Amino acid sequence: MNWDSKGNANTNPPNGPKKVNDLNDFIGTIDAKPLVIVTNNFPRLQVDSTADGSASTLQLLAIKPTPQSPHGTPPPVLPVGWLGTPINCSIVANEKGLGFSATSVAGGVQFQVSELGVSVNGTLNTSGILTAPEVDVPGTISTARLIASGDVSVAGTLNATGPLNATGPLNVSGEANFSGALNTVGPLSTGGSLKVNGDVNVTGDVFLANADCAEEFDISGSNEVDAGTVMVLDQNGALQPSKCAYDRKVAGVISGAGKYKPAITLDKQTNSGKNRLPLALVGKVFCKVDAQYGSVEVGDLLTTSPTTGCAMKAGDPLKAFGAVIGKALRPLQSGEGLIPILVALQ
Repeated sequence: MNWDSKGNANTNPPNGPKKVNDLNDFIGTIDAKPLVIVTNNFPRLQVDSTADGSASTLQLLAIKPTPQSPHGTPPPVLPVGWLGTPINCSIVANEKGLGFSATSVAGGVQFQVSELGVSVNGTLNTSGILTAPEVDVPGTISTARLIASGDVSVAGTLNATGPLNATGPLNVSGEANFSGALNTVGPLSTGGSLKVNGDVNVTGDVFLANADCAEEFDISGSNEVDAGTVMVLDQNGALQPSKCAYDRKVAGVISGAGKYKPAITLDKQTNSGKNRLPLALVGKVFCKVDAQYGSVEVGDLLTTSPTTGCAMKAGDPLKAFGAVIGKALRPLQSGEGLIPILVALQ
């Protein structure tokens, strides 16, 4: 058919990555020559040819480099973006927006998608800026800056060395590493660890699934200490299991016993080489308690006991001053047991 510059109807485009036939309508070439789009007598866009119909190379041409932008100055209107180097991948427009089937994208690439989302089937690596309403990457994203007004979904690792701005949900199944600012208006979820080298500013609420706020301390000696053990300070400020009743050097309970785990851990020193454990400072924690010195009821104040690493009911208010660990949240009628308590040093 003859193509009308004002648009065409009832066309029969090719279906899928296979050779066209006489019934198909298309703009392009039928030999091994590239398709070149020209404006103002300058080649602007070139789609190279491959004999087997596999992914071609898309090149943006006639981009003049400048000292401020060594990869070239972007044209005034370019919905896909601008490239200083060729991008070796296939590009597909579908219901998800702009799709890449590449395993990597050349550095120095800036993507600016004003209406479409970005879908990458492999790994997206760019030292430039990725701007899109929606980003969906089953692989890994490594970018200097990411700006999204919609959802951001990454099945692998997300590495952002610059600011990340997302007004929709941010979902990362792997690790998330941020060297710059992290700004998200929607939910932020990650299946791996979240590492932020800069600041995190939250204008809403922070919800933590675990129970206590803990801080790591050096542990005196080389013996292993179980979670739930009541700890006191030694002369060097390190912790050791309690051994006497009403000890005012009591510091708290080792976090992590039972179903309660620390929600926040302060002073985490991964590579210190020392024996360090998290001590529950605030919140709920399971604690070793010995009821042979008196049965424990819900709400009873607890203090250190003569049994190593165990708490007991604080029956003497005068002795208990300065030696209280917290309040019992479950009763213990006899013997030793592990019960939840509310940490409240006093």
